[in-house]
Amino acid sequence: MFTKLSVQNFRAIGERGLDIDLAPVTVFVGENGTGKSSLLQALALTAQSAIEERRYRDLVLGGSKVSFPPAPASDQNEAYRVIVHGKLADRVVSVGFELEPANTDWRAVGFAGSPPPAGLTSSQWPPRRVSYRWRRGGRGGPRKEWAHALSLDSTEILAARQETEESPRGILRVERSLTLAGQDLTAHWHGQPDRVLAPELFVPLSFNFGPAEPEVGLLGVVERTVDLIERCLAEVHYLSAVRGVELMEDQIGPEVRFVGQHGEQTIRLLAGLQAKSRPELFAKLVTWAERFGLAGMVPGWAGEKQLKVKYTDRGTTLELGDAASGSLQGLMLTAQLLAPPGSTILLEEPENDLHPAFEKLLPELFADSVHAGHQVLATTHSEVLVAALGNAVRRGQLLPDQVAVWHLERDGEEVGAERIRVTDRGYLEGWVKSFAKVEQELADEWHDGLPEERQ
Repeated sequence: MFTKLSVQNFRAIGERGLDIDLAPVTVFVGENGTGKSSLLQALALTAQSAIEERRYRDLVLGGSKVSFPPAPASDQNEAYRVIVHGKLADRVVSVGFELEPANTDWRAVGFAGSPPPAGLTSSQWPPRRVSYRWRRGGRGGPRKEWAHALSLDSTEILAARQETEESPRGILRVERSLTLAGQDLTAHWHGQPDRVLAPELFVPLSFNFGPAEPEVGLLGVVERTVDLIERCLAEVHYLSAVRGVELMEDQIGPEVRFVGQHGEQTIRLLAGLQAKSRPELFAKLVTWAERFGLAGMVPGWAGEKQLKVKYTDRGTTLELGDAASGSLQGLMLTAQLLAPPGSTILLEEPENDLHPAFEKLLPELFADSVHAGHQVLATTHSEVLVAALGNAVRRGQLLPDQVAVWHLERDGEEVGAERIRVTDRGYLEGWVKSFAKVEQELADEWHDGLPEERQ
């Protein structure tokens, strides 16, 4: 589970940056333009840059998890301005996170039960948390400098920095500095900038370090830590606010674990879950589909290479294209939130097209998702959703420490964040400021419009 997210100079988030503590269910609220979506996009961009399009040596701005508007192909540096706060090329973009992997993840990379390697003490082993941060940009343009840091618990085990200079002949000179458990290691060569979590950046065994030969055991820890982070980032999925039945695909294809950025793979995911013969999971999916107005939901084969989803409405069998838009939105959310466990699911405005009666159900759906092994990060403008989070805690569906509500607010060019805590009785310790402001304005307008009392 991701426990912290730090972002600086990315999209709506400026130089001051934000450091956000994350819970199993984290909800971001605030006015438009305060950086709610930027937080989700920063994590999604980091994930796809680490694991997708490995031939690229840089950030992957268009991938399966998140896509940013393309820039003119004639200027490669210009493409990256779209993610920089204010589109200022000299700003340094920084994204970092902390995560607490599950025990199964530790075992998968061989950490559990092993002795501490040379360079780490018994008090530092076994680790509980992993932290990673990348920095990109600086004076001279977005490709000027890359920096990376990797930590186990609070101990930084590796820091890497590379600076590029382009010669008149177009050759990049890369200067890279490494600090590995206190040892300074430096290498110089010509080449391309390294992508997020590039293995050769963290474990450059092929280079001659001179007198400072790194400890092989510690290099193995770095390799396995990078592998563990990649495993977690591979299960980060971003569902954009732009989604709908018009974007859904009904073609038979490879198995998927994600409904897609725009919900386009919802039908294929549902059909795959049914075909996997997981009766308990599929029964829960059917139950939730009915609560969103799609009774008797059954995905199946439509002939040739097409799939379909049928449901029943007052005794009539219909297909998914006949459903109300709010029901379709609910089905997309259900398919992703109850998919096979282990994902971090990033939801942009899950309340889209939902009546308040459906919005009220979302925290309960989030709770089911958490119990299934997922983590949920969502942005919202829904007062109903935020208030219903308290009800989910009051009913015992979620514990208070499983919920984090963050209110984002703009202060000039900067964005600040304040956490609204939920008590064990389900009360929010303070209402959302931006909601309260609008509610007060409406109340004042309503009061001012009342006719004067007759004498």
